[in-house]
Amino acid sequence: THVNRNVPLFEQALEFARKGGTIDITSSIDEPVAPAEGIARAVQAGIPLARVTLSSDGNGSQPFFDDEGNLTHIGVAGFETLLETVQVLVKDYDFSISDALRPLTSSVAGFLN
Repeated sequence: THVNRNVPLFEQALEFARKGGTIDITSSIDEPVAPAEGIARAVQAGIPLARVTLSSDGNGSQPFFDDEGNLTHIGVAGFETLLETVQVLVKDYDFSISDALRPLTSSVAGFLN
């Protein structure tokens, strides 16, 4: 999970998925690898959507930092980034709606099966 939180980890995750592993991209992490970008890059690398999941950390704790990186407070993460990621996949990366939904529906179900 959180494989999009830094570039080296994301690259390792792609290699893991190429070998048959399942990777989870976090929808609330925008940098350095935005969630829709990460999913699109995985597909471009030949990784089946069945091996890519998307999660939000919804209702989990979410830290907030100031410009210097100091923790200012802790809030509660929402779920809206899941829908936002689907919308970006369709609008900016030309995914079909069904393919854009797979990382948070059938890919997760398949992994849990």
